[in-house]
Amino acid sequence: MPGRLRSSFRSGNLAENLGLLLLKGIAAVAEVTRPEDIGLDAIATLLRLDNDGDFYAEDSFVVQLKADSVTSIQYQDHEVEWLIGQTQPMFIGLVSLDKSQISLYSTLFVNHAVLSLHAKKVVAWQSEADDGVTVWLGAPVLQWTLRDLRDRDWAIRTYRISNDLLRWRAASLNFYRLVSVPCSTGQQKTRSQSRRNME
Repeated sequence: MPGRLRSSFRSGNLAENLGLLLLKGIAAVAEVTRPEDIGLDAIATLLRLDNDGDFYAEDSFVVQLKADSVTSIQYQDHEVEWLIGQTQPMFIGLVSLDKSQISLYSTLFVNHAVLSLHAKKVVAWQSEADDGVTVWLGAPVLQWTLRDLRDRDWAIRTYRISNDLLRWRAASLNFYRLVSVPCSTGQQKTRSQSRRNME
């Protein structure tokens, strides 16, 4: 409404802007503007700092940013299809205004759960899904603050971790998509019966 803004919206906007700034510490970042926001806040390209003092662009990934007060994210029906259909590695970034910190979480466990269980609804993090799958994302794969951005050794070390992570994540997801072939109801019953017979 004209002349006012809810404090929660303001806080969320600040967290998103801080998250974008922190991401620029490891990557070239293209911000997804609010009118074009359909679930992603940033398209990032990992930067490698070379001995010649130049940054070189490498693999890309996408990020959904949330304030660290968020305890769960729910995907359902077409949202699930959109999530597992991402061709670039996707991460969820939790941003702390108090600590000036971002924590990146991989969505690989969510993809694995959906592809193996054929779920139509999935909840990431701590809340329980009534009729879907609840997936704990584990510890953040990367975490850093504004202070870290001034540290050259940190930048080199973080690049190496990020590079390995992106390559492993892409290879792992491609493999899981290959082996996770949807089965019909009849096939499911047959497999269940086979397990019972083996027991």
